[in-house]
Amino acid sequence: MNSSNLPDYLTSFDWAVVRVATYVSGATPLPRLLFGSISILTRDRPRPTSQPSLESFKIGKGRHGKVFVRRTVLSVNDALNWYRSAALNSFLTPVPTDPSEVDTRLDGTPIAPTDFVDDPKWPMLGVPVGLDSLFGPGDPGDPAPFIGSGSGSTRIHRRFGVDDDFENVTADLQAIRFLKRRLHVDLADYSEYLGGLVLIAPDPILRRIRHYEVQGKDGKPSSRHRVHCGIGSD
Repeated sequence: MNSSNLPDYLTSFDWAVVRVATYVSGATPLPRLLFGSISILTRDRPRPTSQPSLESFKIGKGRHGKVFVRRTVLSVNDALNWYRSAALNSFLTPVPTDPSEVDTRLDGTPIAPTDFVDDPKWPMLGVPVGLDSLFGPGDPGDPAPFIGSGSGSTRIHRRFGVDDDFENVTADLQAIRFLKRRLHVDLADYSEYLGGLVLIAPDPILRRIRHYEVQGKDGKPSSRHRVHCGIGSD
C-alpha cells in the first residue's frame, strides 16, 4: 500500500509499537493471528526498542498448541502499511524498521491468511465510547479495553477477523493472564477481538493531558484537576 492512502495526520508521527500474538496448534500448518495492536507514539515519547525474541506459553495439557507474542517497533508509515496489508492473499509478521532489530527467523514470516471487516470504514478513525460514559478503560462494554489507563485521548480503528477455534486458548486462565500482561486486553472477556487487529492513535485535536494541583481555600487539602493542554497532532 502506498503511504498516500494513509490518513494524513497519522503520518506526522514517527514511531509505532506493534504487538502481535499468534497461536500455533496441530490443526493448522501456519500460525494464526490471535490478536495484534498498533500503538502510535506521540513525539514526546522516546523511541523504544523491539523485543529481542518471541515469548511463548504452552496451552493446557497435551497437544493444545502454544501462543507466541512479539513486540516490534516500526516507523508509523511501515506500521500502517503492515496494518492494511493483512488480508486473505498475504499475511506476514511485521518487520522492525531498524535493520539491527530484525530477526529473519521471526520477522516477515507467514501467518495464516485471513479476512477482516473494518470498523469504521478506512481511513476513518473512531472515538471509543462505552455503553456508559462513566466506563473507564477495561470496564464492561468498553470498545477499546486494549488502550489501558493513563493513555489520554485516543482514536481507534478496528479490523475484526475470524475468531473461530480459539477455545483452547480462552479456556486456559494462565494463558489469558500471560497474554493480558503483554497485549493489555483480556481475550476471554473481550472475545470479539480474537483474530483481529486494532490501531490506537493519538487524538489529532488534544495533544496531551496534564494534571496540576490547586490549593483549597482556608487551608483545606488541595484538589486535583485534569486539563487538556495543546491543540494539534504533535
